[in-house]
Amino acid sequence: MNKEDLKNGKARRLSFGKKIATVAAATIGSFLIGSAVGFLLITGHYDHWGTAVSRFSTGYWVSPSAAVEDGVVYVGSVDDHLYAVDALTGQEKWRFRTGSWVLSSPSVVDNIVYVGSVDNNLYAVDAQTGEMKWRFNTRDAIFSSPTVADGVVYIGSDDDQLYAVDAYTGQEKWRFKTGDDADASPAVVDGVVYFGGDDHHLYAADIVTGKEKWRFKTNGNVNSLPAAADGVVYFGSCDDTFYAVDAKTGEEKWRFKTGGDVDSSPTVADGVVYIGSWDKNLYALDARTGGVKWQFKTGGIVDSSPTVVGGTVYVGSNDDYLYAVDARTGEEKWRFKTGNDVDSSPAVGNGMVYVWSWDNNFYAVDEMTGQEKWRLKTGSTAESAPIMADGVVYAGSNDNTHVVR
Repeated sequence: MNKEDLKNGKARRLSFGKKIATVAAATIGSFLIGSAVGFLLITGHYDHWGTAVSRFSTGYWVSPSAAVEDGVVYVGSVDDHLYAVDALTGQEKWRFRTGSWVLSSPSVVDNIVYVGSVDNNLYAVDAQTGEMKWRFNTRDAIFSSPTVADGVVYIGSDDDQLYAVDAYTGQEKWRFKTGDDADASPAVVDGVVYFGGDDHHLYAADIVTGKEKWRFKTNGNVNSLPAAADGVVYFGSCDDTFYAVDAKTGEEKWRFKTGGDVDSSPTVADGVVYIGSWDKNLYALDARTGGVKWQFKTGGIVDSSPTVVGGTVYVGSNDDYLYAVDARTGEEKWRFKTGNDVDSSPAVGNGMVYVWSWDNNFYAVDEMTGQEKWRLKTGSTAESAPIMADGVVYAGSNDNTHVVR
């Protein structure tokens, strides 16, 4: 089964957590980064996350990552909706309907929720009311998750383009042509946007002009959202390899070979890079050398992108579990059982961990104990990452967008 099946309505279930499980944009220094598979945590201060506390069910599969901001979780689903959900109670605040599946994970900036849809559109939605502010049409499905920086939204499309769009007006600023689908979510750091695609390349482009600075060739699709820290860009490829390249020149610094595709997006914290792989492992690598510090074995593919908060790594697996793992030792702290695969990357806030499962439920779990707090059922599952803002959870679904209070 492939993306063409998805677009034609033939797919019943696809794992795109690797591409779109992006969580809410995270503020890193002066720039914002949206993750394709969950929060992109690089360095500095993070919200506290952890244990299952709730669940929201769409009625269809949902495996995107949530974005959590100010008490609200935002997430998309394959029921064509974006949801906003109260992070504490799991009550829906609103839902926004698009024309097709919402596999893109939302970003929330300045009280606006940005999200892509398989209906070819990028949407800007009022975070309080769920009313559409504008939409921007591309020529093909959007699996990429938006990244917002300095008033510009960056997003890829299956029309092989990366777009830069004015965050307030929805007007195009520039576009960058790649050699195939631009499904990976972009990262913006120090005036450069980094992004990958199905043409096997990682690109670096100037955020003002859209001009290419460099490109790095791999031997597989680049679905992983890159992470940048200390002048190095980290990303995975479907050639079973994880790469570290110089952010300015694109020169390779090191590579790490896993036993399967690396669709999971990396998280960098305290000199350690955390990644998942199709070989069922969560890895902790030395950010400088690429040496293995530890690896944690799950029972299924790890498409979910890890989130690191308070010395704990949170990650989902296709063995139906959400895991909490000690960031220093790799020892398991707890695991939470859902009814199906967990491709979605976790979002953390209010002492809870938020995650979608292929069982069509959106869960809130206590970060300390792993005990479920609540769940929300929608009309479908979701591939997008939920985000949270102002006490509300915004979640996308294949049946529309939902808001929960």
